Amino acid sequence: MTIDAQQLLAPAIVAMYLKDCLLLLHRDEGVLVQSWSGQWRSGFGLQHWKLAGREPYVCNPFLPHQPVFRLHWRMTPASQKRWGSLAGATPELLSLRPWVIAIWLILFILMPVALMSGMGWMPALCVVVVLYGVIVSALLFTHRRRAALGLDRAKFAVLAFELLACPPYAPNLLRRVSLLRTVDEDLVVAGARLMTPARAADVRRACVSRVDEEIDATPEDSARHAALLASRRELQPTGQDHVDD
Repeated sequence: MTIDAQQLLAPAIVAMYLKDCLLLLHRDEGVLVQSWSGQWRSGFGLQHWKLAGREPYVCNPFLPHQPVFRLHWRMTPASQKRWGSLAGATPELLSLRPWVIAIWLILFILMPVALMSGMGWMPALCVVVVLYGVIVSALLFTHRRRAALGLDRAKFAVLAFELLACPPYAPNLLRRVSLLRTVDEDLVVAGARLMTPARAADVRRACVSRVDEEIDATPEDSARHAALLASRRELQPTGQDHVDD
C-alpha cells in the first residue's frame, strides 16, 4: 500500500503543533492558565518522567485561546522576598484570541476537509494561501500592539519568523506571547491569591511532593536538607494530614 504526501501532511501538522504545545519545566516551575471566564488553574510537568532533565507539560491543544504564565516557586526558603505580582491577561493579550481561534480552525478543520476532498492539491493550496494571509494579519496586529504586549523588536522578530516558517506553530500565538512575559510572583502565592482554596491546596501538594523527592535525595546532615524540611513545613496545605519527614 502506498502513502502519498497528502496523507502524511495532516499528521505532520498535528505533530508540529503538539510539539509547540510542549513545555519543559524545571522542578521548581509550574504554570497558571487563565480560562475564557477568567478562572485560574495550575499545571505541573510529569513528575516522574523527565525529558532533557526537565518535566514535560503539554498545554491543552484544544484551548489555544487561554493565556499560560510560567512561574517559579521557592523550593527552599529565601532570605529576601522580592516577588512581584501576576496581573493576569491584559486586554491587549486577550485581543489575540480571535486570531488564534481562526488559525486553529483553518489548520484543523479547513485543511483536513481540503485534503480529503479528492480534488488533488488545489483545495489544500487555497487553504494555505488563506492561512498565511491570516497569520500575516495576526502578526501585523501583534506588531502594532507589541509595546503593550511586552515584545521588543528582537522578540517579535523571532516570533514572526517561527510562525511564518512553521504555520502549525501559529495557533499558539497568544500562548507564546504570554509565556514570554517574566512573572516574578511565587507560584504558591499567586495560586493562593487567584484560585479557589481547593485549587490552591492542590498547588501546595504538588510542590510538597517535589520537595519530598529532593529531601530523599539530599544528605540528612546537609544545610540543604534542613532548608528543604523548613520549606516543606511552610508549604504543607492547611488541613492536610502531616506526613512524617
